[in-house]
Amino acid sequence: MTKSRNLFLDNAMTTNLKISGVQMDIHFNNKEKNIQNIIAHTKEEANQGTRLIVFPECSITGYCFASKEEAMEVAETIPGPSTEQLCQICNELNSYLICGLLEKEDDRIYNVSVLIGPNGIVGKYRKIHLPFLGVDRFTTPGDSFCVFEIEGVKVGMLICYDGTIPEASRVLALKGADIIILPTNWPKQSERVADHVVISRAIENRVYFLSVNRIGTENGFEFFGKSKFCAPDGSILDQANHDQFQIISAEIDVNMARNKKNIRIPGEYVLDNVNTRKPELYGDLVKKS
Repeated sequence: MTKSRNLFLDNAMTTNLKISGVQMDIHFNNKEKNIQNIIAHTKEEANQGTRLIVFPECSITGYCFASKEEAMEVAETIPGPSTEQLCQICNELNSYLICGLLEKEDDRIYNVSVLIGPNGIVGKYRKIHLPFLGVDRFTTPGDSFCVFEIEGVKVGMLICYDGTIPEASRVLALKGADIIILPTNWPKQSERVADHVVISRAIENRVYFLSVNRIGTENGFEFFGKSKFCAPDGSILDQANHDQFQIISAEIDVNMARNKKNIRIPGEYVLDNVNTRKPELYGDLVKKS
């Protein structure tokens, strides 16, 4: 492998970060209660040495809205009242969190995950791939994939259905993500996605991958949990039970994510899913069916 073809090893460093995902129930259309729970869990995990705490999709607002008008009532700007509260707690605890809410901009609503740290909002991601389900029937898709850096770790964010689109994770990997965070509201019909997709995305991109699903029921939809934390080789670092509150945690080492070589037999059997791509042959990816 020549230096010009390896996109990641030049930036390798010894950086470890403890990350936790909170698989919890969400109170529909009750931002105050949800924020109280997020703050309580953030305090608990920060006291355990966790640097980044991740919550499910739409963990502040809820997800299963029946109309755009109903959703617009709880949507807010970013920065806004909810993120201001969370910025304050992250500053007090010197910690980071990722949580979900509905963002409003003019007459549009976005399904957003926001990354907050000790110094305020680090960045946000607007969900790009929208299923015909819940509030996503009324939201506007985002238009960019971003990677944010915290304490030397490069964090990429997706939301729920994005995880089933292979190209979304690949773009984040090519942008240098060490870990991809996937907050979700996977309903009961999506259990096979939770079982297999997280592992596949970790393996094919050689990144850490954390999915954080919710539990409970909301307006007729049942959510099943099964949050999962995978290493770049696809091994499961931690996972949650079905439909129970649980916090999963692992410490990541960015060197493992930045070394894209998968050595099966030293000197004889080496795989590299990222740097052996043939983009010149992938023209069909940009064609619409």
